[in-house]
Amino acid sequence: MVNDFETIEDLLESLAGLKKNISLELETTDATIINSIARQVFRGTALTDRQFALMQEKLKSYKEKFEVFDCDFDKAVSTLRQPLREIDRSKYIKICKSSEEIPLAGIDENRQWFKVRFPFSKNLIMNINNIPNKNNNTYFHEKGSHEHYFIKTESMIYQVIDKFIDRNFDIDSEIIKLYNQIKAIKDNPLDHLPCIFDEKVYNVSNDVKKEISNLSYLQIIDRHKRHGLINLTKTDKTDVLSNIVYRTDTFYLSNPNTETLDQVTDCLYQLDRFPLLVVLDESHAEEQLYQCYTNFKNVCLSTEQSVLFRQEGQTDFNKFIKSKKLNNWVDKDTKIVYISCNKLPKVLLKSNWSPIASLMFGGRANRNVDTYIRETSDLVINRDVMISPMRKYSQYYGNL
Repeated sequence: MVNDFETIEDLLESLAGLKKNISLELETTDATIINSIARQVFRGTALTDRQFALMQEKLKSYKEKFEVFDCDFDKAVSTLRQPLREIDRSKYIKICKSSEEIPLAGIDENRQWFKVRFPFSKNLIMNINNIPNKNNNTYFHEKGSHEHYFIKTESMIYQVIDKFIDRNFDIDSEIIKLYNQIKAIKDNPLDHLPCIFDEKVYNVSNDVKKEISNLSYLQIIDRHKRHGLINLTKTDKTDVLSNIVYRTDTFYLSNPNTETLDQVTDCLYQLDRFPLLVVLDESHAEEQLYQCYTNFKNVCLSTEQSVLFRQEGQTDFNKFIKSKKLNNWVDKDTKIVYISCNKLPKVLLKSNWSPIASLMFGGRANRNVDTYIRETSDLVINRDVMISPMRKYSQYYGNL
């Protein structure tokens, strides 16, 4: 039977029960790796140099078991059925100089990408998977490939290089230079970034200084994205006003079970969040309009408010609009506009009026309304108990 075990592949296939009718029990710690590599060579794929060395080491503990079958173990464990398979173990990060280097159909050539290349490694793949804010627009990987493509932005360069700079990658000098510049800014934001910290504003132009000169400190924090500022100030307060002011993104969920509408509208008044768009749910439009009108009537005249939709027939909703004189033209003096969640009035697109904040009831809005809100408002308050799945994965998250 000596000729039945002439190569290391023969030994592996026999241990895994793929070729020889022998009974050899594998150690529990060896079973997974030996079975995996045995199946690989059984399918005709050659061993790599590292697999060869590893299997030679693993098989030593089975020498006596094979010698029972009159096997020249030492010769077999050192002999290959196929030449070793060469593996490209290069690890590099480089800028893609043209769209031809990127396997993306219809790629915009004005967008530049950079490539991260490494041989298969679960640990390195986990690093890739843990990079935040990557999506189909910022990241591409073809299944089975060792190359990962990222859009070349300051944020993406910092996140990627920060994970791989100490992992023995060959990295383009241009990328290293950009990374070091970005890191210096992140490590010393008050020296570089237009930001708010400790009740002071840093590194802003005279135009921005003029824009925020009449704002309170809380109003500046609340509007920091609108003025291109980064808020570095944090708070331990948990009242409604602080929750809104120190929100982490444009969208703010206001749970009616924990926050009253009175509290929310008072915050909008304190922050001077006018012009304001109010998006009503048609099935509860009368109640919602009444509540908002009642809360705002002492700070906004009826002539400064306008309802841009009607219900069919002589409904109480329509009667309320007429009795309170809320059927006004929308112009530069309008502070509050009420619309339905189901339709975006054309007058909003044609007029010079534009909100700086939006108050929604229920979070449901058609695409046109949703897009309008997203493009105009840097504060969107949604009165609902939870974020809807569509809203949760919309462009409000990760892109603003």
